Amino acid sequence: MVAKKRCPNCQRMLRTKNFIYNRVAKEDICRTCNKKIGTNIFYSKEEKGNKYISKYSITEDEKKVLAANNGWERTNKTKAGLKTMSKVARKKKKQDKEDREKEKEKIKKNKEELLKGLCQK
Repeated sequence: MVAKKRCPNCQRMLRTKNFIYNRVAKEDICRTCNKKIGTNIFYSKEEKGNKYISKYSITEDEKKVLAANNGWERTNKTKAGLKTMSKVARKKKKQDKEDREKEKEKIKKNKEELLKGLCQK
């Protein structure tokens, strides 16, 4: 007989192989509930604002530590620099997407011209 257990969130009875330890909930839950809750312990849906770590942001705790080490002026400059980097990355990503679209259009046009040339023979 296959070992089964009940999920604490959805109360479904599932095989034990379908359970995963979730770092956010700190318990074994089924795969479906794991997808719903998520696994990033630094991100919280309840807390709005800059409460999670990302590539171009600094949390309040990080700001305090940086200010204690370097001073608030330097910390604010770092924050401004990260914001600028974020804008530049966003613009570059948008430009790259436009370039890829143009390249696809160009390839499509070349293929059509090739087919027209082959049909004329």
